[in-house]
Amino acid sequence: MASLWQMTETMNTANSILGPRLRQFKQYLQEQGFVSPVLGELEPMYAVPKSTNRQEIFGLVLEGDLLVKSEDAVNTYLTGELFFISKVSNFEIQAGPMGVKYLFAFKQATLKVAAGC
Repeated sequence: MASLWQMTETMNTANSILGPRLRQFKQYLQEQGFVSPVLGELEPMYAVPKSTNRQEIFGLVLEGDLLVKSEDAVNTYLTGELFFISKVSNFEIQAGPMGVKYLFAFKQATLKVAAGC
């Protein structure tokens, strides 16, 4: 996990390079009910094993490229591109040849309250 200083440095770099895209990302998170973003970083060609996703994920690639494999498709996202992972049963992510830094956030789960409570 990245330290606060590393996150701040990465965010400052991203802000100067990605400016409008980063603001768009933050605004969308707020509007759509996603929780605060987390910084992810993967070494070159590292693949995170398949996992089950029960929440929507929205992200922004800050540096490098990110391969997202789901049951339906394989997509590559480059620096400055936004990505979305829906509620799928299995997905896998992999860094490109230069590694990847990315922000991602999970959609907040909505609680259903039973009638009459």
